[in-house]
Amino acid sequence: SMTGGTISGCRSEYNGGEIYLEDGKVNLGGTGIITSCEGRKGGAICILKTSSNVPTFTMTSGTVAECSSVSDGGAVYLEGGLVTVSGGEISDNISVGGNGGGVSIATGNFIMPEGGTASITGNTALIDASKGGCGGGIYVSSVTSDVFVDVFSGESMDNTADRFGGGLCV
Repeated sequence: SMTGGTISGCRSEYNGGEIYLEDGKVNLGGTGIITSCEGRKGGAICILKTSSNVPTFTMTSGTVAECSSVSDGGAVYLEGGLVTVSGGEISDNISVGGNGGGVSIATGNFIMPEGGTASITGNTALIDASKGGCGGGIYVSSVTSDVFVDVFSGESMDNTADRFGGGLCV
């Protein structure tokens, strides 16, 4: 769990600039800040289910900001597992040549539950070499039926996409 402090400037040539999660649970809350991280998928956080265990990322407050990916998920990339965002801010992240400036969901469950105060704001999805540019705030893409997105609260504002869905692209 991260409930305070700042993690800044982390970089991965592959997935998850700050956090790569295949198993277990990670919680971000309090005044925790993840900023200025870079990764291929998931500029800050990549959740990738590779076994029968369900990796889980929960955000109750805190900030994930100014992170970038050169593929999907400027801040968060989800491919299996569970992401719950009930509070905090995912802001000013960018996906270049991929989709989902804030969050990109390939498979798994993404929930913004009732009564939450989370905001997904100021994120950008850019085209690069004719690829990407969809879903400035949230991008959902699944060739299977293994993706569930429930947004019951929170806000999505001022997100932009070069192609489709400034706020949300499904």
